[in-house]
Amino acid sequence: MDLRFDSQNYKFIKKIVFAVEKYVNSADIFISTWHSAPTRSLDNVRFQILDLFKIMKEDSELITTPITSREVPQLENIELLFFAYRDFVGDADRILAEFGFGRAHHRALYFVNRKPGMTVAELLETLKITKQSLARVLRQLVGSGYITQATETTDKRKRLLYPTRSGRELVLALSAPQSRRIDQALKQTGEPGSETVTRFMQAMIGKS
Repeated sequence: MDLRFDSQNYKFIKKIVFAVEKYVNSADIFISTWHSAPTRSLDNVRFQILDLFKIMKEDSELITTPITSREVPQLENIELLFFAYRDFVGDADRILAEFGFGRAHHRALYFVNRKPGMTVAELLETLKITKQSLARVLRQLVGSGYITQATETTDKRKRLLYPTRSGRELVLALSAPQSRRIDQALKQTGEPGSETVTRFMQAMIGKS
C-alpha cells in the first residue's frame, strides 16, 4: 500500500538513517532520494532501512584472526618499534611524572637545550604541534624555572628560548637512561657503533 509521508514521518525516518549514518556512506543519498519523492511506498522504505541494518550487522561482526605479515610486510618491525618506543620514552616518563610534566615538556626542553637561543617559531616547526599546545608547555617550563625567554635585539617580535641551569640538569637526567638503553641494545646486537642505527633513523624521518 502506498502512503504519502507527511513531515512527521519524514523526521522519524531521518532519525533512523542518521543513527546508522556512521556505518553507511549512502545514508545521505537515501534521505535526499526519498525526500525528493515523498510518495514512495512504506514497504520500499522499510526494505531500504532493513538493508541499512544488514550492512550494520555485517560491519560489526567479530574478527578472530590476527593480521599477519602477508597483509603487512613489515608487521614484526612495526610491532618491535612500538615496544621499543614504549620502553624508550618510559624511562623518561617516570622522571617527568615527579615534576608533573609530560612528553611535550620533555621534547621542548630537549630541543631548547640542543639549540639554545632558538625562536618559538623554530621550536614550533620542530615539534609540529599547535601554538596553543606549545604556549601551555612553555608557560609551565618558564614558570618552573627550566626555560627562560629573551627578546632578540634586532627584532623585538622574536622570542628566544634558553635553558636555565635547572633545565640543563633536568634534560641530562632524562637523557641518561635513554642513552644507556641504546648503548645496551647496541652491545647485545654486536654492533660496534651506532652508525647503522643512525642511518636507519634518518631514513625513517619525514618520507613515507
